[in-house]
Amino acid sequence: MAKLKEQAIEIFDNEIYAKSLKSKELNKDYNNLTSQLRDLDNKIEYYRKDGDYAEVTKLKRKQSELENEIVKLDDKLNSDDFVVTDNEFERFYDAYHKELSELKGNHKALKKEMNNQIESLMKIYRKLIENKNNAGRVISRERYVASEKTNPGSVNNIYIGQMLHHQINLGDGDKYNEQTTPRGYAWKVEKALETISTDEFRKYHFGKKQW
Repeated sequence: MAKLKEQAIEIFDNEIYAKSLKSKELNKDYNNLTSQLRDLDNKIEYYRKDGDYAEVTKLKRKQSELENEIVKLDDKLNSDDFVVTDNEFERFYDAYHKELSELKGNHKALKKEMNNQIESLMKIYRKLIENKNNAGRVISRERYVASEKTNPGSVNNIYIGQMLHHQINLGDGDKYNEQTTPRGYAWKVEKALETISTDEFRKYHFGKKQW
């Protein structure tokens, strides 16, 4: 299957998410500065009440410097380098809807293919069961013959007729370990598909494929 262009992922990685990470880092600096300003306000209030206006003046100078830094950070945070633009949102969603539509189409086609394979499996399984039933017709008679040979004319010699498919053993195991029953095949298919799901998860989880 052809690899998707992944334009939405590229826009996310290189533009939207990249800006978000830069903005978060800048916001940490912004919050740190506002925290320092709050501390300065408390100190200024303390020294004003104490009558130490020289210290108040020094602290106000520092306060003015911090306020200027905050203004610069605020301008930076609102610039296009840190804010996701409407154009970027629009381009992302255009690519997202287009790519998801293609993925949904692929999914629908693959589901149909899986169902077709199940129908093919049903046809083969019907032949297998018909073969087992034919074997059962012979086996049920052989069992009666064996009883008659061992105990001729015994009232306990009973011909049971039709056998259930799990009672017909053609070398697959006992009735509790019959791998040609629907449950047996369901277990095999489930295990095989689960192996694929786990394998694909690990390719991303352990870094063999880029998520």
